[in-house]
Amino acid sequence: MKIGIFVVCLFFQTATYGKEWKSVPLNIYLDQVGRFDPEAESILAEKLRSKFLVDLGMPARTTLLSVQQEYGFNTSEGGDRTSVLSAEVSREFSTTGTNLSVRRTLTERPDREEDAIDFRLNQSLWRNSFGSNTRQNETALNRQREALELQVVEVYEDYLYEKTNDYVELQLAKLNFQNAERQLKQAQELERNITNRFRQNIASETDLARAKVQTLNRQESALVAKSNYEVLAFKLSQMMGDRVDYLVEPAPLNFEDKVSAILAEDLKTTESRSSRQLRLLELEEESAKILFDVQKDQTRPDLNLVAGYSVDDSSRFSSRVNRKEAIVGFRFDIPFGDSANQARSDLASLEYTQARLARSRQVRTFEQEVNEAREMIRKNFSQFKLIEERVKLTESIAKDEERRYLVGRLTLEALLEAREGWFSGQSELLQAKAELNRSVLNWLRLTDQLITPQLTSNL
Repeated sequence: MKIGIFVVCLFFQTATYGKEWKSVPLNIYLDQVGRFDPEAESILAEKLRSKFLVDLGMPARTTLLSVQQEYGFNTSEGGDRTSVLSAEVSREFSTTGTNLSVRRTLTERPDREEDAIDFRLNQSLWRNSFGSNTRQNETALNRQREALELQVVEVYEDYLYEKTNDYVELQLAKLNFQNAERQLKQAQELERNITNRFRQNIASETDLARAKVQTLNRQESALVAKSNYEVLAFKLSQMMGDRVDYLVEPAPLNFEDKVSAILAEDLKTTESRSSRQLRLLELEEESAKILFDVQKDQTRPDLNLVAGYSVDDSSRFSSRVNRKEAIVGFRFDIPFGDSANQARSDLASLEYTQARLARSRQVRTFEQEVNEAREMIRKNFSQFKLIEERVKLTESIAKDEERRYLVGRLTLEALLEAREGWFSGQSELLQAKAELNRSVLNWLRLTDQLITPQLTSNL
């Protein structure tokens, strides 16, 4: 066991040789990790999808140019050839439900030559009246884009919360190491006192051996604590990027002053501030409602205005035709048995119902999570205070027992037992403080307060 500890310590002393320690506050640590960790980069890359979401869901805003050339060859006697050349430019104005096109056709046949120009306008009047459905669809897509961006922030905050646990663990390792060093000094001081008493024939050889055993135990504890601290510091330094050439020393985490404010806060105040997840679900519900309304229209009749202007400049059978006419008309479409659009409408209705239920369910879930998080803070804070009071008492007892031992009114075994109780209480107090810090950080995550303006810059 001791050989294994020595090997581990030797390895990390070699790995960290020449590196200085640098105090890094929690927000700076999270900012650095968010910039250089591939996992964070993968999460933030999801936000790029929002840039394409609307364009992919909307009709293409394209001006289309089409050119077509056809040749015909007469296979009967005579071998006459025909030629038809046509060019068309069309544009779809999706937000107004309008389609414009211009087409010119040149035709050469044995008995005629035709030159026709045709302007056409197709305007939706009913189902997609002046582009109303298209604009609604764009609104729904923008809601989805906002929801996706909020979802990325939520996932990123959960990721940061996991990294705060590493930081809290490093803070605990640092305090454990400092505590182990203090305990080692106290054990060494006691050993020196007992050595002097042994030389004066006041303490027995067994007492001296027991004191040395305690010192060795404290040395081993300090060695393990130092190794754990350096291992975690090296790990967090690596997570902050290749350019970090120092070991991370955690800054103090003192959330005790936040506890009273958290416990005194009412649920409505918490909900008003913690709106990201609820807002996300509201956006999804709004989007689902709009898409359902749009999809219902696809199963209904449609009416379109058709208008145009034609120019026909042709020669037919040695006669010249120069004809111009304006065109106005309507096209009325009635779908019968459109099972595909009906199925899409039913599916959109189901998705809207699910989105509405998800938001209602999240409200109740959030209230439960807030109550559980608050009670966890209350419990951890109370436990921390109880252990803190107990440590003060065990410290007082241990010091009093040491005075009694020095005047010969107490055995060394009883003194060591009292000191071990004090040392054990110190470790419990540090662990309790770490649990309190974790519960407060969880509250900050739950109430959308973990991401600071500085960290949001990564988004």
